[in-house]
Amino acid sequence: MNRWRTTTLAVLTSLAVLLTSFGSAGLAADPGLPKYILIMFADGAGPGTFELGRLYHKEVLRKGFITTDTIMAAGNLGLMIHTCADALVCDSAAAATAMFTGFKTNTGMIGVTPNKQPVRNLAEVAKARGYRIGLVSTDAVWDATPGAFSAHAESRRDAPSIAEQYVALEPTIVLGGGRGAFLPKAAGGERADGRDLLAELRARGYSVITTGDELRKVAGGKVFGLFDTGGLSLDLDKDPEEPSYAEMVAAVLRVMKSGQGKFIAMLENENTDAATHDNDLPSTLAALEEFERGVRLAYGFYLAHPKETLLIVTSDHDTGAPGLTYAQRSLSHTASADRVYPTAAHLAMARVARTSVNTASARLGARPTAADLARVMSESYPGLVMHDRYQQHILRNEMVNPALARRIRQGAFGLMLGQYTLVYWGSTGHTSIPVPVAAIGVGAERFRGYMDNTKFAHTLFDLMGGR
Repeated sequence: MNRWRTTTLAVLTSLAVLLTSFGSAGLAADPGLPKYILIMFADGAGPGTFELGRLYHKEVLRKGFITTDTIMAAGNLGLMIHTCADALVCDSAAAATAMFTGFKTNTGMIGVTPNKQPVRNLAEVAKARGYRIGLVSTDAVWDATPGAFSAHAESRRDAPSIAEQYVALEPTIVLGGGRGAFLPKAAGGERADGRDLLAELRARGYSVITTGDELRKVAGGKVFGLFDTGGLSLDLDKDPEEPSYAEMVAAVLRVMKSGQGKFIAMLENENTDAATHDNDLPSTLAALEEFERGVRLAYGFYLAHPKETLLIVTSDHDTGAPGLTYAQRSLSHTASADRVYPTAAHLAMARVARTSVNTASARLGARPTAADLARVMSESYPGLVMHDRYQQHILRNEMVNPALARRIRQGAFGLMLGQYTLVYWGSTGHTSIPVPVAAIGVGAERFRGYMDNTKFAHTLFDLMGGR
């Protein structure tokens, strides 16, 4: 708890500094266009996920949830569909490519059309229009969403090429994971070509940082912060050396405040997607808490500059289709008299968790026994009991249902948590459920309605002065 109080104090302090010290020098060329664009991106968060965040904050934490209560309620709200060129349900690469280029593509592709032709993305258009560029991800910065915002690749797995494109793009600040793609194998990285991209960035005037302490000291200049070789930890498994999502958002705003002129920042919390893929309600709620802290910072910035700022809260697709529901008290009784309706006490049971579902699954080992499962349950979910039926799915390594096929253990843990929280899941994958797009500020009214994900890009291109 002390660490969370410290983090919260640091976030509030950063917000106060931003509100009192951010200059307004240099007006946008067109008063009808935003000077500052902040895209708060909760990867994998559909309407059900955001509603769980609202209910958890209101009923359990007893506080407001600006994400829904203000940005969605008082701003302009749309729903975005997210098909891709080769499927009716997108992966993050194809979904983000549509959102950031205005073109549909195939699963796994970044910033290119299905015939492999590169198309201009938001970062490239922004730079051509004189915007400084900021980027945050709790994942590797070369992965699907940040990659599609900034680069081009036939495969989202082509980390070395995407990393090289960051060096060529020269954004003002990039923060997240994925350090291995920037370093040669001789230096503990993954690059086979021997290039040390971090050294190249230093030569171009960047401060290259790798710890949360270094990030908290950043005040300006060009910054490249890579805090893990891969993606950053889920919030319940947090490495104390890694900065939080809100700390990274605060750092981007500090850096942008120290400079002059326009900027666009894409600020992704990918932990919402990682947690929902695992049907991990406690980690999902923790990620939403952290996303909310970042949104509060962004909203504070908007309040200081309402006539110059466009603030967007959105996602790329729904993952897992989670939702509270009434359910049967027992797996063996179907009578309506045995039905249980969800309350705040049910949702509060998520706070029992001590680790993520993914960590609990890993702790079972390759071939777990009933004793292994009992041990892990006591370590990760003290006081909870897994029904024998769900235990057998894990011990026999058999699918709970076809939609949970790739994550058998996680699906079983998710069902166990559902018995206590009454939150259940439709899948461990992406779904076709449209996602919210909420906007407030300059140009926000253009995001109303039921829209294709390609419209998101075209609207932003227009608001930056054209493609």
